[in-house]
Amino acid sequence: MSTNISVSRAMTVQVDPEKAHRSRLGIAYAIAGVLTLIQIVYGSNYYILSQANRALSPKHAWLKPSGVIGLHLGMVAFALFLIVYVYPLRKIWPWLGRQGNPRHWLDFHVLMGIAAPVLVTFHSSFKFSGLAGVAFWIMVIVALSGFVDATFTHRFRAAWVSPRCRSRTRKN
Repeated sequence: MSTNISVSRAMTVQVDPEKAHRSRLGIAYAIAGVLTLIQIVYGSNYYILSQANRALSPKHAWLKPSGVIGLHLGMVAFALFLIVYVYPLRKIWPWLGRQGNPRHWLDFHVLMGIAAPVLVTFHSSFKFSGLAGVAFWIMVIVALSGFVDATFTHRFRAAWVSPRCRSRTRKN
């Protein structure tokens, strides 16, 4: 009898709750990477042209900021920026703060924060002048500050938390 119980317990599969999140996140990063590579391959011979020669390119109607692909890239980038701003709203709206794991939210916040500037870059056809150029460089600074914050937070978290604070958090 005890043998049957131990066999059934041994056969139960331990489900890693983080595995599904990591796989979804990996798939999302892979999709973003593949789509970026497709855009680079398709538009590389257009993006390397001078501004005057781009108008003569057969891809100009598609890849210019007001072109078919350019407009869609801009709309998707706008949607990604809206998703990026949902993460800070979790701290303001209690009902949203109770949804899901905060670390999972942060992971997707980072993904969207990386993907949106890339899409904006392709949407603008690498034109960074005027007011739109200023807005672009501000966006790049904000994205880079997120990288710096994530790097320092991850690498130096143990040094920032004193041993006394760690012992208090273990007791709770």
